[in-house]
Amino acid sequence: MHSQPRLLTYRAAAHLLSGEPLKSVQADLDAAMENGHDEQTQVIVLTLRGLIALYQGRIAASRQLLEQSVSSMANGQNIWRTLAMDELALNHLRYGNRRQAENLMIECLAAADRTGNVMNGVLALCRLGELALLECRYEDAEWLYSEALVRSTRDGNRLPIAGIACIGLGRLNLERGELNAAVERLEEGVCRIHRWGDTMAIEGYLQLATAQSLQQKWSEAEAALQRAREISHSFDATTIDDDLVELQQVELWLAHGEDLAANMWLNRQAHAEHLTPE
Repeated sequence: MHSQPRLLTYRAAAHLLSGEPLKSVQADLDAAMENGHDEQTQVIVLTLRGLIALYQGRIAASRQLLEQSVSSMANGQNIWRTLAMDELALNHLRYGNRRQAENLMIECLAAADRTGNVMNGVLALCRLGELALLECRYEDAEWLYSEALVRSTRDGNRLPIAGIACIGLGRLNLERGELNAAVERLEEGVCRIHRWGDTMAIEGYLQLATAQSLQQKWSEAEAALQRAREISHSFDATTIDDDLVELQQVELWLAHGEDLAANMWLNRQAHAEHLTPE
């Protein structure tokens, strides 16, 4: 492995996507930087470190690393540069820079189309679908997620990455109040995306918990939330997912009329924040 630094970066990416301990990911990236000095290896390391920074909420650091990765390789058809563009678009999307995100997504989609890269094409379409959902452009979102679903289908079989499109369509059904359809799509989404990477399933389980709570299926909603909690706790590259799970728990308590539990949690958070040194 150490004589082939590129393999170290691929293993680091696999560890990151599957929720392996962050120290394993960092060890491979450090070894790759020590043993490989070619441009491709450097770009992959920058991309993965930028993704880790994004997971950890270090927005400025993430953007700097991803922008460096994109600019380091002028060849727009390189799949790692395209992935860096996708993650940079997610950075902008998560923190309100919608037009910058949209421009990057469109460029990323064009690059994926030129190379026939299914993963990056599906990711770009789903990012555009998420933006359309945020802006309440539901017809656009439906077309984008449906196109992502088509692209992630081979010989009548849906690839694991199709789970992201299914989760997106489930979110759309939820926005429209189509609860049964939302649950069906979300359950399919999390089932498929587990075969690609457990960490990607967290969003699906959180949306599923919301849909099932609206159906007043409290035990099913709690089970979905618990599954999200298990995955988030096993993924130590970020604490953001843990916070999202706990916030979803509070919403579920409030929806079920368990105001005491919700207030106790909120009081604990306020107390912890008060004790945290500046």
